[in-house]
Amino acid sequence: METGYGLLGLLVVLLLLWLLIRWRRAAAAIPVIPKLTPVEMTFRSILEKAVGDRYRVHCKVPITQLIEPSQAKSPGQVKRALRAVSGKIIDYVVCNATDGEIICLVELDDHRYESNKDYRRDLELEGFCYQVALPILRVPVQKGYNLTELIERFENTVASMSENELQQVSALADARKVSFEPLSAT
Repeated sequence: METGYGLLGLLVVLLLLWLLIRWRRAAAAIPVIPKLTPVEMTFRSILEKAVGDRYRVHCKVPITQLIEPSQAKSPGQVKRALRAVSGKIIDYVVCNATDGEIICLVELDDHRYESNKDYRRDLELEGFCYQVALPILRVPVQKGYNLTELIERFENTVASMSENELQQVSALADARKVSFEPLSAT
């Protein structure tokens, strides 16, 4: 009789663990809406107008959601590479509205390099963008934005990554110790 209660107790514990794991996974799948400052909300509105209906703008995107480690790398290299970019956030990611392909990263430069940390972060971000062959548009914080100028800068930034450049950068990224591939939102 005691064995039956012990087995029943074990089944109840396993069921509770299974439910807890499913609940945590479901909770992790719920998208977190980033909190934007008034400056960031204003810029997002202007950026959405500048890129038009063909694109979607996503805010405060962790770099780890934009990349996928190369399959050719060892688990140790992948772990080191992910550690290097974990916790880093891209201000805005512009994606194709139809297929979710990442078109451009946009950084709102709201600092004046008051510390070496800001400068190093920008250099790391530039290196990351180069490595994964994604164009980056840097826009300084302003009291007002010229929509025509922002449209032109966006189009020039996207056009700067011609197909030939993308192939060259991809070849360079494959040759590096750490390589990532950009993800699409499909």
